Amino acid sequence: MENKNFTDIISQIINSNNFKNKLSRVSNNFSNLKQENHIRNIILEELNQIFDNKKVRAFAEHPRINAVSYTHLTLPTTPYV
Repeated sequence: MENKNFTDIISQIINSNNFKNKLSRVSNNFSNLKQENHIRNIILEELNQIFDNKKVRAFAEHPRINAVSYTHLTLPTTPYV
C-alpha cells in the first residue's frame, strides 16, 4: 500500500465487483438524493478495510441538518424579561 496513492486505492475500490454489487443495492433501494451518503459510506468502509492495522483511518464529516443559527435568536438584554 505504501507505493499507492489514494486515487489509485479509491479507483481500485470503485472498479471492484464488491463495490459494484453494493452500488447496485443502493441504486435499487434509495432515491437519488439519499444515494450519495450511502455511496460515500461504502467507499469509507472499503478504505478502512484496506487501512486495517495501519495508523490511518478514513472518515467523512456529515453536514448538519436543521442546525440552529444563533445569529437569528433575540436574547433579552434586561433582567426584567
